[in-house]
Amino acid sequence: TEGEVVDQPLTQVYASFAEEMFDPPGDATPGDVTNPAGWLLVASGPDGIVDSAGCTVAGDDVALALAVTWSAATRTAHLAPDGNQALAVGSYLVAACGTLLDPAGNPLDGDGNGTGGDARMRTFAVRGTDLAGNPNFDAGLAGWTVVATVPGEVAADLDDAGEQPTSGSVAVTSSAGAGEIWQVEQCVALPAHGWSRLS
Repeated sequence: TEGEVVDQPLTQVYASFAEEMFDPPGDATPGDVTNPAGWLLVASGPDGIVDSAGCTVAGDDVALALAVTWSAATRTAHLAPDGNQALAVGSYLVAACGTLLDPAGNPLDGDGNGTGGDARMRTFAVRGTDLAGNPNFDAGLAGWTVVATVPGEVAADLDDAGEQPTSGSVAVTSSAGAGEIWQVEQCVALPAHGWSRLS
């Protein structure tokens, strides 16, 4: 939604389409919905204002590296900032570029005027972040140290208890009971100034 404000850690941005999109094997083909070159995610620079528009970085904005996956069943692209880090507090623009194609080779009509080749853009702001890497377990247990009595009993589970699509949880599979310990942990560097909440 244009101008949306997100108060919790955001590690993925979803973009839904009204039709199927071109998705050949790999992610390097021009027009491929999973080709990162067909997308732009920028963070506002030191001035705190998003200057970019379309798929062109402008002003002091900073383009973020992305990994893109596609769900044909829901016609949804999942954009994950490189490194599975939560986005920092600030203002952002996400754009699907006019170079994206549908399976028939028609370019994206981002402004809906009937002529393809233009971007679809949305700005949003993040008010809450997470210092941990991969905080929502989008990349499994990467970045986390697992402590378990029996190896292999702890695994990432993308369906969390609240059934939220943008977060996950850790599942324990064990037939043992009392006396077993299961734990996931991660060390993070705290900022030198300001407040940090640990939970």
